[in-house]
Amino acid sequence: MEKNPYTLVFGKEPTQIISRAFQATEIIDKFCNESPTQQVFMITGVRGTGKTVFMTEISKKIKQKRENSISHLLQLDLMKLEQATILVLL
Repeated sequence: MEKNPYTLVFGKEPTQIISRAFQATEIIDKFCNESPTQQVFMITGVRGTGKTVFMTEISKKIKQKRENSISHLLQLDLMKLEQATILVLL
């Protein structure tokens, strides 16, 4: 029986990464419009699932498109196993 590549193993790099290109594009577009519809975006999930990595990449792409933008990533513990990463754009 083959091991599930999506099994959560905290602190280790996954053997496969699920593409979130569509979600990333959607978030970047919302932040980078002439009249942005959002200034805050939150993603939640189990620890170690790539929330901060995902939001960090989005933050970098937004800074490339909007040179004068300032962004902050906040991390919150919601429960023992669940966290939230929040991207705030100023």
